[in-house]
Amino acid sequence: MEGRTRPKKYKLTVTSKDNQTADKIKEMLKSNIDPIEIKVGIGSLKTLRDGRVQIKTGSIQEAETLTKNIKDKVGDKMETNKKTAKTKTENTHPTGHIYR
Repeated sequence: MEGRTRPKKYKLTVTSKDNQTADKIKEMLKSNIDPIEIKVGIGSLKTLRDGRVQIKTGSIQEAETLTKNIKDKVGDKMETNKKTAKTKTENTHPTGHIYR
């Protein structure tokens, strides 16, 4: 059995320039950004321990579109950083057992 990979996800982290809480960042994003209008699929919107908010998208184009939209609408209050999320692979051990 060959290893299977899941589709790549692209992570976008959003931080506040003026030390707002993660809940406040989420609230501002939800009120200013409309993913349907800009045709971006959001896989998840998650609060990180260090006060940042992480957004997962399905393609690099969606991540770039979302980054541009955030900069245009709330760029004076927030910063964005994007990177590729690691893909999870199901591997087969030489004995035939599947592990993750």
